[in-house]
Amino acid sequence: ITYESEVNLELRMEGKETKRPKIFRPRTLIYMFSLVLVTALMGWSYFSRSSSGMSVLHDRNPIYVNLSNGGVRNGYTVRLLNMKIEQRNFRLDVEGFKGLEMKVVGNKPDASGQYIIKLPKDSTLELRVLLSSPPGLKLAKSVPVVFRSTELESGEVSTVEDFFKSPGK
Repeated sequence: ITYESEVNLELRMEGKETKRPKIFRPRTLIYMFSLVLVTALMGWSYFSRSSSGMSVLHDRNPIYVNLSNGGVRNGYTVRLLNMKIEQRNFRLDVEGFKGLEMKVVGNKPDASGQYIIKLPKDSTLELRVLLSSPPGLKLAKSVPVVFRSTELESGEVSTVEDFFKSPGK
């Protein structure tokens, strides 16, 4: 049992030669082109995606803390992502104004003062990061800071911009 069109049934009843169906009609060519294009775009997005990432969430309450030495401290939750199936080491940096000091709670800096974070394979890690201004420095109410994580082996960099809040000048 096969599929047959009514036209071919009539031609066969009259004893004439049947018509072969056209596979490559304009509509099927458009469908094939669309399918190949979507498949190529999905493949490109899959193979070009980043294998690491970072997000930063500023503490909401309190937004900043006035320290006893005259400085100001802000707290952040930094989430690092490792999307590879191997353990990787990341260096966490921050840049902003002169004298900005970073402390990662539960981690100690290495001999050069850098924070090296080890991420297990295919995992995320939340870190508590505290940024402090030097005593007596007068800052605007909101100063931009940039968090940067650098994968040590490949050099892949993720950056996130945020703000350092203070009482203002």
